[in-house]
Amino acid sequence: MHKFNKCCICSYAINIKVCTCVFIAHTIDPEGAELRFPGEKTPFKVRGQLKAVGPMEEVHCDGHEKLGSKALRMGPVGIPIYGFRDHTGKVLHLTVIPNNRDEDTIGHVYLDFVESTGEMPVQLTFDGGNETGLMKALQQELRRSLLADELTELDRPSTVTLKSTDNIPIESLWSYWQTYAGRNIKEIILQGNANGLFAPGNPNHVNLFQWLWSRIIQLHLDEFQDHWNTTSRRSQKFKLLPTAAPEMIFFYPERYDMLYCGTTVPAKLVEELRATHLNKTPTEVMEWVPQVFDQLVGNTYEYIGSPGLHYTTGWATFGKLIEVIESP
Repeated sequence: MHKFNKCCICSYAINIKVCTCVFIAHTIDPEGAELRFPGEKTPFKVRGQLKAVGPMEEVHCDGHEKLGSKALRMGPVGIPIYGFRDHTGKVLHLTVIPNNRDEDTIGHVYLDFVESTGEMPVQLTFDGGNETGLMKALQQELRRSLLADELTELDRPSTVTLKSTDNIPIESLWSYWQTYAGRNIKEIILQGNANGLFAPGNPNHVNLFQWLWSRIIQLHLDEFQDHWNTTSRRSQKFKLLPTAAPEMIFFYPERYDMLYCGTTVPAKLVEELRATHLNKTPTEVMEWVPQVFDQLVGNTYEYIGSPGLHYTTGWATFGKLIEVIESP
């Protein structure tokens, strides 16, 4: 209706006084008019308290792009991350992926999470990006297949879409990851680019970066996940959820007057969903480099002695590998 009125006003050159527009704006949305007043600050988000029936009642997921191509600005290279965190605190799945904007990739990552835990949550919470469409369909299909007799969508929705800034449990995790290793990894990567160790126009450099740094970052993600899940949180006066180590809460919820809510998912059902709901295979969506290059750099890595993977020595390993790969 608003667009129709606007077209009529433009087509017939109807003049409306400014005072009339201001009066209408104040009448329809008085608070909005105040917020748009010059100099007015955006109100602070009101902080609430997280609460849960127990583990696997709600799982939050989101992507992290601080090491993606737009953040690094080093040409086509980038290492996006995707993660799943239980509402009670435990990190359930963290992985690097070649493309966090592809819904088939996110769909496979979701099924990887279900496969690794052997269970599905009652509710999956994520932001409203286009890449989450297939993941949403998969979660809904699992709910229909395994919990339809016990829980309907009216009782508790299988999926909930939030603004990224409101998906607090997973969004807050990324700041801890940045402190743990993410910020240092990015700094080291950018130093290598600034020092001329990486040439974005060289296909061998691009492929080797994707091959090597995806493995390095995944290793540190695994370390971070273990550290997070086994470390107790500090006591907070108004916190409703337990402050014990996330793994203790997850595996022994009865000690904290909680109920475990996970539902076992047969491995055969996961494979059926991959085949029927997704358009690409796991191999296709997780292919960082062409297969020929993957085999070449794998053999080269063994040839130089399979040095340890760590972000502090990443560029040194990169230099050794590229020297052998590009040697006559």
